[in-house]
Amino acid sequence: MLTRNLMPFRTLGPTPLFAEMDRQFDRLLGELGSSLQATVNAGLAGVAGLPLNLWHDDEAIYAEAEIPGVPPEQLEVLTERDSLTIRFERASEHGGEERGEVLRNERTAGRFERTVSLPVAIDTDGVSAELRHGVLRITMPKAPEARARRVQVTAG
Repeated sequence: MLTRNLMPFRTLGPTPLFAEMDRQFDRLLGELGSSLQATVNAGLAGVAGLPLNLWHDDEAIYAEAEIPGVPPEQLEVLTERDSLTIRFERASEHGGEERGEVLRNERTAGRFERTVSLPVAIDTDGVSAELRHGVLRITMPKAPEARARRVQVTAG
């Protein structure tokens, strides 16, 4: 019969055990872990790197995206009748060797692009965008045929 000695795990308890596992993974992965994290960050950049709120009223659809540290001239906002695309590139700002060894790099850098489908057609000629305090706000007027309209009811 095969048996295991679980005594070391019983004495450590779950919290120190997980902390030790984290330390061992960090030690074993080293640079590979940093490269892997950068790859994951780049893969998620389209969503995680560009949080977006989208809402509407009778007249327009509105979008807000958090884009700290990106000047307006580096932003590209594209609209079609039923979609919105936001593109920009954010450089890495960790400072490299002049600031010493990087211990953690969680601010994603690279090229970002996010496209969302809109629920109704918009008037692309009337779209406006404003960047204030790192928040991009886009106002997209609904196309006339997409706006609610009051219908006159007559007696028959």
